[in-house]
Amino acid sequence: MAEEGDIRFGELAEESPRPRGRPEENPHLAVVTLGRPRESDPTVYFDLDALRQMELHAATDVDVELGGVMLGGQYVDADGRPFVIVTQAIAAAHYESTRGSFKFTHDTWSDIARQRAEHPSEWRVVGWYHTHPGWGIFLSDMDRFICDHFFSRPLDIALVIDPRRADRGVFCWSSQPEAPRETVRLGGFHIMSSMFRGHELAAHVHQWESEMSMAGRPGSEWGPRAGAIPPAPPPSPMPFWFPLSLAGSFLLQFLLLAMIAWRVLGLPGMPETLVPSPTDHSEGPSPIADASRNAAGLASSREVDAKLAVLDGLIQTQGGPEHAATALAEQARRNASLEASMLGLDAARAEAERQAAQSAKESRESKDTLERVRDDLSSRLAEAQSELRALKERNAALGIELARYRGETPSNGADGPSTADGPSTADGRTASLSHRTVWWLTAGGLVLLFGSAALVTGVLTLSRRRATIDSASVDHPGADRSSPSAASSHSHAPR
Repeated sequence: MAEEGDIRFGELAEESPRPRGRPEENPHLAVVTLGRPRESDPTVYFDLDALRQMELHAATDVDVELGGVMLGGQYVDADGRPFVIVTQAIAAAHYESTRGSFKFTHDTWSDIARQRAEHPSEWRVVGWYHTHPGWGIFLSDMDRFICDHFFSRPLDIALVIDPRRADRGVFCWSSQPEAPRETVRLGGFHIMSSMFRGHELAAHVHQWESEMSMAGRPGSEWGPRAGAIPPAPPPSPMPFWFPLSLAGSFLLQFLLLAMIAWRVLGLPGMPETLVPSPTDHSEGPSPIADASRNAAGLASSREVDAKLAVLDGLIQTQGGPEHAATALAEQARRNASLEASMLGLDAARAEAERQAAQSAKESRESKDTLERVRDDLSSRLAEAQSELRALKERNAALGIELARYRGETPSNGADGPSTADGPSTADGRTASLSHRTVWWLTAGGLVLLFGSAALVTGVLTLSRRRATIDSASVDHPGADRSSPSAASSHSHAPR
């Protein structure tokens, strides 16, 4: 709730929703639904940290209204369906508020604009939130005025939180084209977080579902609809010392009743003034003793009545015993909320410890793998260096052998290979000569081999031709005289 004269939002730029995939399509996010969203409602996603930030802000003061704005984005998916994502909340400061009103001042909006500039530029103002401590979830006439004049885009939303009843609800503009333009309460919304915080998200949603089920009525929605008559404000909160004083009064009454029973029944340990003396041999009860007992009982009764009257007056001044029961129920609800928060924190801590252990294990495995690779490379390098030394020694030995073969004397020791880091100048010349000599010997050997092969081939060919001519002469003895061509052939045959 706010007054019209104290709000200065400024001109809001109209822009179309940007295309983006829904959070459910992102495998790195966990999404849980709170409530029962209707098919006609635009889908709203709250980041878990943003929603918890607004819930904690609402719980800081449950006697007056608080508020702020929500940052995020308005998008459409591939099918053209709109949805809203709330990523961050900015709490209003420098405000004026009472039990039933909340005023945004100029300093409030200046501070919000300053904080808005510190966030990413793609985060836009998508709505506002405020509290109704003890009033329930609805939009008052002034709340609808604010939505109509300052958050009038089709996808702008309003979040209302009742920290006393542990209830919350989201309102948006009606998307029915034939229906009049009005704000309606969503049947439910979605909460998202990192997939590694799934246990924490589930714990918070379970707690909020339990609180909203207890605060609302059965059906598809929780709480009264927009525009419903707000419930009467709850009684003023009782002082913190009242439950303690009530418990102390009950304990005092119990002790007084125990003392009365102890005196009347004559239990062991009674004062001697109330017990008859064993030397008293009178047949009837002593009048003095009876008077003493009656006086003592009357005094005790008057004392008890006076103390009870004081306690009853104290209880009546504090509003009656029913306030004590209400305070105890409220404290039990807060204890349950704290226990759920502790469960979520324990789950988050366990998940963080598991991830840290997994990271440490992976780091150890990576270190072991790198050490094995380093050792393998070191061994291979040592083997390569050993092979290189062996090749150098073999090269030196071949040079020495070649020098001996040519009748030369090695200049760097004839008994063994050189152990220096590299061959000397004489060894270099010897190696060069040995390479040339080997080449010439190989070439000469190949020439001799091919020449011998050609000579053998020619001899074999000549022998076959002579054998052919001789066989022809034996078979045709008159061929030389009758055939001049044969004679010519014989005359030109090779010899």
